[in-house]
Amino acid sequence: MDFESGEQQTAKWLINLFLDGNRLNGKLVITNKNVYYDIDAAITSTGIGSADGLIKISRDDISKVEAFTAHWIFRRFKITLKDGKEYVFDRGVMPVGSIVNQLR
Repeated sequence: MDFESGEQQTAKWLINLFLDGNRLNGKLVITNKNVYYDIDAAITSTGIGSADGLIKISRDDISKVEAFTAHWIFRRFKITLKDGKEYVFDRGVMPVGSIVNQLR
């Protein structure tokens, strides 16, 4: 993953992303300018398949970051962009507070 000039990584996590009805597994990389999601695998009802791709979100495009719990135990957070697009990340039972704090 290539960063922009002056861009520095501040944090990195392995995490799932729910996007367009799909569950993806990959690395969430946060920098001082952008948020990247480097896709490693797609998880479906029939198994885990190889997947590849990179999602790049400018920190300037983020309007809201909120943490929530699903099904009483699963820790998740949502990034909402100024254009209304949403990205929902899932960390299982692990806390998401440190990630949310990095994004705010």
